[in-house]
Amino acid sequence: MLVKSLEANQARSLLGAKAQLIGMRTRLANMIRGVLKTFGTLPGSEQGMRFDRRVERAMQVSP
Repeated sequence: MLVKSLEANQARSLLGAKAQLIGMRTRLANMIRGVLKTFGTLPGSEQGMRFDRRVERAMQVSP
């Protein structure tokens, strides 16, 4: 039976953690979009602008 090295296990753990964080970020962004859509506003898709800045901008424009 092949036993994987400590480095291989660490790399696999880091990749798994990264995948989980990316998934959490995506779910949170989708949740925020859904809440904003309920109030009739969307953050838009301006290139080069961070998502949080687009959300702040959408909230300011919204009545």
